[in-house]
Amino acid sequence: MRLQLCSVQYKILLRTGKEIYKNSTYFMTNLKKMLKNKGVKVKTLAMATGVKSCTVSQHNMCGVKTIRIARRYAAVLGCDPLELLEL
Repeated sequence: MRLQLCSVQYKILLRTGKEIYKNSTYFMTNLKKMLKNKGVKVKTLAMATGVKSCTVSQHNMCGVKTIRIARRYAAVLGCDPLELLEL
């Protein structure tokens, strides 16, 4: 169910434009909040972790679901992996 919600959310963002939800905390995942706080771009995180940028972008929109990925991102961002997980 959560993946369906995420795909619907993604379609809403594509249709209406990202500017509407840019400052909204309701649609922000933990990874998106952390990237914004640290000032790191998706492409930079992708290059530093060895993950494709489209995968990082998907995690940015839908959230990080596994501890393995959270640990990988947390090592680069300098935070606790549990702060990135969407539970």
